[in-house]
Amino acid sequence: MEIGERLKNARNDKGLTQEQVAAEIGVSRQSVSNWENNRAYPDIISVIKMSDLYSVSLDELLKEDKKMIEHLAESTDAVENQRALVKRITEIAYWGLWCLLILYYWLIVLPTGGYSTFRVLGSKELLFYLIYPVCIAAISGFIGANKSFGNLKWLYVPISGIMLMLLELVTGYLKDSFMAYFDSGMPLNPFEVIYYYFADNIKIWIPMTFILGCVGCAAGIFIGTFIRFAFLIQKERSQ
Repeated sequence: MEIGERLKNARNDKGLTQEQVAAEIGVSRQSVSNWENNRAYPDIISVIKMSDLYSVSLDELLKEDKKMIEHLAESTDAVENQRALVKRITEIAYWGLWCLLILYYWLIVLPTGGYSTFRVLGSKELLFYLIYPVCIAAISGFIGANKSFGNLKWLYVPISGIMLMLLELVTGYLKDSFMAYFDSGMPLNPFEVIYYYFADNIKIWIPMTFILGCVGCAAGIFIGTFIRFAFLIQKERSQ
C-alpha cells in the first residue's frame, strides 16, 4: 500500500474532509488530493502534521513505501545543501569585507595619493566608526538567522572586534613601515611595526575599534536570531 492510500484511509477513519485537513496543516485542498492520489509527495513537515492529526505513527504512514522515503531523504538533503550554501556565502562575505578594505587601501588608496583618499568613503573615522560596523552587522544578521552556525556564531563577535582593530595596522602602519624602508633602506621588522601600533594606540583607538567591531557583529546576530525566532513563532500561530 502506497502512502497516498494510507493518508486517505487515515483521514476517512478520522471523519475529516480534504478541506478540513488542508486547513489544519496549512496547505491547499488540491495538495491533499494530489497526495492521496499519489500524484505528488508531501514534504516531511506535512507528513508529521498529518501523523499528529490522524493519530497515526510516522512508521505506519511510511512503512514499505520506498519512493516516499527516498523523496523525504532527497528533500532533506536539498534543504541542508541550501542551508550549507547560504552559510558558505555568509562566511565568504564576512571575511571578504575585511580583505576587500585592505585591497582597497593597497590597490586604490596608495596609488592615488595615500591615506587621505579614504575621503572617498567619507573619512578614515567614518570608515572605522560607521561603515565597517554597519556592514559587519548586516552580514552578521545572516549568521544569526542561519541555525547552521549554532552557538559558534558568538565567536564571530570577538573576531569582528579583532579584525577592525587590526585594520589600521595592516593599512596605515604597514604603509608607513614600507615608506621608511624605501626611504632609509633599513630592514623591515614586522614585530617592531606591531609594537609601535599597540604602543601608540592602546589607550583609545584599539579599545574603541575593538568595541565597535564587537557591537556591530553582536547587534547583527541578535537581530538575525530574533527575526528567525519571530518567523517560527508566526508560522506556528498561523497553523
